[in-house]
Amino acid sequence: TMETLRAIEAAIPAALRLLLPDDPIDVINFSCTSASAVIGIDRVEAAIAGVRPNCRQTNPVAAGIAAMRHLDMRRIGLLTPYLPDIHQQMEACFARHGIETMAGATFVTETEAQVRALSPDRIRTAAMTLGAAAVDGLFISCTSLRCSGIIAAIERETGKPVVTSNQAAAWHMRRLAGITAPVPGFGRLLATEG
Repeated sequence: TMETLRAIEAAIPAALRLLLPDDPIDVINFSCTSASAVIGIDRVEAAIAGVRPNCRQTNPVAAGIAAMRHLDMRRIGLLTPYLPDIHQQMEACFARHGIETMAGATFVTETEAQVRALSPDRIRTAAMTLGAAAVDGLFISCTSLRCSGIIAAIERETGKPVVTSNQAAAWHMRRLAGITAPVPGFGRLLATEG
């Protein structure tokens, strides 16, 4: 719910203090797409900077925005597993950054267990429907969705780029760490340099 996602903000500093407290870290990813949108990118960044001020950082929303800009995706199909108000929050967050949702769908799950239970085949089928719309590409939102094995297939079948929460975060973290070598097999985003 919006309330439980907002509550995560208060836990970010304590969680960060447990993450290799005596070692330097080059890049940190706050790995929750919906919480990043509901809390707000700026507030998530501030919570991380308060504990790790010298560390580069990202989250799936910031990474997704950077990835979609990199792939020139301005009009997207948005697939989420969220309740309707959280799905709408994702649309609004992207819109504030110049990315318009032209087609959207949600699985309307209420628990993390329900999200994890969504099969890659079911995700792929839903993504294919959105990919048929007049969109530049697709964003599949949620770090709990199992998408890595279906990205390339969706891209082949729709002819459009696909960005997912985990894929975008991995791509953005690599860029922030100065790693630009392509990683084939996980969609156009990771297959390109830089």
